[in-house]
Parts: sequence; structure tokens; C-alpha cells
Amino acid sequence: MEILNLATKEKQDEILSNFPIKSSGKRIFVTDGTFTVPSGITTIYITACGGGGGGGGNTTYGGGGGAQAIVAEPYVVIPEQEISIVVGKGGKGGEVNGVRNGGSGSNTVIGNLVTLVGGAGGYDSGGGQAGGVGGGDGAYSESGRGESGVLGGGGGSNGGGG
Repeated sequence: MEILNLATKEKQDEILSNFPIKSSGKRIFVTDGTFTVPSGITTIYITACGGGGGGGGNTTYGGGGGAQAIVAEPYVVIPEQEISIVVGKGGKGGEVNGVRNGGSGSNTVIGNLVTLVGGAGGYDSGGGQAGGVGGGDGAYSESGRGESGVLGGGGGSNGGGG
């Protein structure tokens, strides 16, 4: 299994360079904002995910969950349309003392086109329960890319559940 680190713009560009249809431009959102569809564009391709769930706490730490994600999914738009972007935020990690379960990540919402559900928080690792579903901060929205797919996030774990 290969794990991809999409934390850097360079890594994102490397992965996206393999798509057969080249972009006429892309917009990356790491905070909330507004995307204005360029003139003449009627389809955009979105790659994004909801906010990841925070890991569980205690003396050993449980994993947080991976959020719902899409990769280069096409959406029909209107030229000059303004689309609000709400980037999902990661959940707060659980504490050794205090609230031990991790907080859930928030949803990424891209106008009325798509809502990507944030991951659930991981459980207190002392309880032996599995971590939550879903993870990862929202990525970006762009136009002009090909290929599409929908990815569901994997569940986190804490090493003690069964």
C-alpha cells in the first residue's frame, strides 16, 4: 500500500501532471473563499476532501478518521458563476487528561455542487475501541482536468480494539 503525502504543492502538481487533460488553470483553497468560474468554462474538475477526525487520547493515542474525498470529479458550471468554498477543518485531538475522544472534522462544502463529510474523531485508546471514519483537510478545486473517482476514507484505529 502506498501512502501519498499531499501536503506540498509540488507533490500535488506531480500527481496531477499524470491526468490526460491538462488544466487551463487551477485554484487551490486551504482556507474558505470564493471561486469564480472563468469565462468559457462549463465543466470544472474538483479534487477535495472533508476535514480529518482528531486522534483519540489517553496514555497511548488512537487514530483519527479519514474524511470523504473525491478526485478530479467533473461538475457542470456556468461561466462567471461564483462558488463559495468552505474548507473542512481537522478535528481536535484527544487529551491525556480531560476529553479523551478526538473531535470530528468538519465538512468541506463547494457551493451547491458537493459536500464532503468530515472524519469522525478517534476514541479514547484506553477503551479499546476502533477509531472513527474519514480524514485530511480539504485540497483544492480546479478547472480543466480529466479522470474522476470517489474515495471513501478509511477508519482510524487505536491498537486496542477488536
